[in-house]
Amino acid sequence: MDERPPISRPLSEAAENARSKKTVAFWTVVAVSMLAMALSTPFVGRKIYHKYVTYRAEQIAAAAALLLEEERWEAASQALRQDFQTYGREPSVLRALATLFLDGYADPMVGANLLRQILASGQGTFDDSRRLALATLKVGDTPEARRLYETLPEAERTNRKGLELLAGIQQQSGETSLADKTLRKALTLEPDDPRSQFRLALMDEASAFEVSKTVASQAVWAIARGNDSLALEAIAHLCASPSLTTPQVQELLVLVEQNRKAAARDRYRVLSASLRLRPLEREKVVAAEVAKNKRVPADKLFDFLRWLGTEKQYQQIIELVDAKTAVRDPDLFLVYVDALSAADRWKELLAMIKENKVPVSEAMLHFISAECCVRLKPTLSEAAEHIERVYSSASISDLQTVDRAAALAEARGLNALAITGYGRLAEQRPNLRVGMLEKVLELQQREKDAPAILGTLKQLRELRPANHAYMDRLNYLRLVTGDEMELAFEAVCGFEKPAVAMKDSPVVPQALLRALAAMRMGQPHRAAEEVRTLDSTLRLSAGQRAVMAGMTAEAGEDVKAFRMAESIPPALLLPDELVFLRRALTK
Repeated sequence: MDERPPISRPLSEAAENARSKKTVAFWTVVAVSMLAMALSTPFVGRKIYHKYVTYRAEQIAAAAALLLEEERWEAASQALRQDFQTYGREPSVLRALATLFLDGYADPMVGANLLRQILASGQGTFDDSRRLALATLKVGDTPEARRLYETLPEAERTNRKGLELLAGIQQQSGETSLADKTLRKALTLEPDDPRSQFRLALMDEASAFEVSKTVASQAVWAIARGNDSLALEAIAHLCASPSLTTPQVQELLVLVEQNRKAAARDRYRVLSASLRLRPLEREKVVAAEVAKNKRVPADKLFDFLRWLGTEKQYQQIIELVDAKTAVRDPDLFLVYVDALSAADRWKELLAMIKENKVPVSEAMLHFISAECCVRLKPTLSEAAEHIERVYSSASISDLQTVDRAAALAEARGLNALAITGYGRLAEQRPNLRVGMLEKVLELQQREKDAPAILGTLKQLRELRPANHAYMDRLNYLRLVTGDEMELAFEAVCGFEKPAVAMKDSPVVPQALLRALAAMRMGQPHRAAEEVRTLDSTLRLSAGQRAVMAGMTAEAGEDVKAFRMAESIPPALLLPDELVFLRRALTK
């Protein structure tokens, strides 16, 4: 009888060894697999995360694009700002931000910098390069725009968009007729494209030939009678035409109401053109529009309320919107702020921004507070504090607010604060630097701050080395104050060899500069000779007349010097110019 081993019987040694080997092999495979997964997981995780970030950024950019299309600049800005820290390196978000600054805030410098970031990341497109070139054109940097154009492949330079860019570069370079030819060539590359046809019609409409103008105008009207977004562009162009008639504006109103792509803002654009032609109907038209929109929720009325603002119907805005509604929408809030400001309801405005969390940047909040304080407070100390906080809290997107704060400071005689603001803008806006420094210079002159004026003139001289007037003003100040005189001597007289003879600039006569230089070099006779050549009828600044009077007195013509000096207001002079005036009055 067969005896079967019990189930609990131990395995043989060979069987045990075999099982042991299989177990080791199994766990080796598991360990290797787990190690491979562990090593690959960070890569896979990063890849998945990157795909998610790209997807989310594209969603944010798409949502912002809808707001940009509706011209809801502040809402788009807020939406993009909220996610910028997380998604600010994604090209889609940077492109949306660039569009905001280029189209909404009309700030091509910031738009250009954002496009540069995309290109520097290696994820840029030829369209990004073209847009960057267009942005640099807007800030006046034609050489950079041309350089960017030349970096494009030939196929991109010679297609419609590339030639349009080239035409813009040629136009800004002063090659007007060549730019016209290039643009026509660009638009005729796509003769069946409606937008190209529209732009060609606009070019013909601007021509000098009446026949071309008539045909072009008919073409624009034909496009306006369409039922698409291009028709709305044609309608907007016709609304701005100075030759628009009342019957034509009535037709445009019908066309915009029939256009399936039209938004409320398109209709209000036509209404504004209508009121321009028929101002006596303003009250009736506004009343009808108010009645029509009375039952519509205020948060759906942005286009209408903005239109009321452009038509200066501020009281209507205040009656239609309350503060609680206004603070829920950044664009509506700014319309409401403008209405309260125009109505001089500063107490109400100040209370609103104190009692509510307002949907604007910190810099804008301080600017509004500063405006309220200027109107409501007996002293300017609180307003000055808010202006300082505008500057300290401003980001690159708040530079327009900085400009407004500086202008407010200037208007209220807070010159030092205005200088700070304009100086900040000069640093961050290369395209506006000369204009901002000119404003700084004017304010420093009011403050009679000679060292600061000297520094600003040196900056302007570096920016515009060919500007004769800046050089003359700089040398005049050096010689009057006694600072950096050697530089002025070299420019005016020359040490080793005579200086190049210069024509008089509109700001400082060369004879006055030579007289000052001779006086500083201890040559009174030569200084007197130069002063005698000066025409007393020259249109000089008060300071220059004081200097001329003082030097005339030193030349021994006391009576003539006194007559020149007695009509000069001392309050307008720099301290060093005042010394010359006293010399003429007391000699």
